[in-house]
Amino acid sequence: MSRFRRIALTLALIATPALADVSRLPAPASDSLRAERPPAPLIVPGRPARADSLARPAADRAQEQYAVGRELERNGAGAAAISAYRNAVRIDPTIPDAHYRMGRLFSNVSQHKYAAREYAAELKLRPDHVPSSRWLGLELAQMGDTAAAIARLRSLVQADPVDEPSWQALGFAYATAGRPLEGEQALRRALSLDPADADAWRDLGVVLAATHRDAEAREAYRHATRLAPRDTGTRERSAPRTTSARVRHPRSARPSPRCES
Repeated sequence: MSRFRRIALTLALIATPALADVSRLPAPASDSLRAERPPAPLIVPGRPARADSLARPAADRAQEQYAVGRELERNGAGAAAISAYRNAVRIDPTIPDAHYRMGRLFSNVSQHKYAAREYAAELKLRPDHVPSSRWLGLELAQMGDTAAAIARLRSLVQADPVDEPSWQALGFAYATAGRPLEGEQALRRALSLDPADADAWRDLGVVLAATHRDAEAREAYRHATRLAPRDTGTRERSAPRTTSARVRHPRSARPSPRCES
């Protein structure tokens, strides 16, 4: 064998164990990385994980948002409260009272169209909810649909003749419709049920002034002022007989807070 061939054979024999050792090495690092489990999600303290939150019943999550809305409303944060109530009905469209609460907040800032929409939505869930029906009637009156307002409020007092807030609301609707005599009758009926209703006395003064019965109107305003001394809308004012009731007493153009229950 030539010297060159002996050197080649020797090199081949030396390389064989090395190749065998390589075959016994573990799989590359990239393979082991593919076998690892994904990292656990980051959990922020005080905030439930998304999977846990979604696993809770929708009714529970909606009630939680409703409770947040009530607390915000009590603290005077009306816009934030509406947002919370809106979240509640988005989570659970059947949750009661959320639409009504939104309606009341819209009524407080004279957003009549939005308020009426929320009261109507509440009535779809609870057709017999009297406060929603009463406030819907008041909003319809202020939006100019006095016929629908009066029909709705009359149905409430017919169903419950001792429903004093609905009689007061009906009197307001009649006054808004330019029917002061019928408004007077409804308001006197309200006062027969609750003589301490300052708002009914105030509205009675409005309809009496509208029929040029100024002495009686001043007396009604005096009653209202005695019952609610801080209510500047019911303080007696000196104005010409021809001045409209709404101009003389601007607050009387707004629904009474007593209509809420």
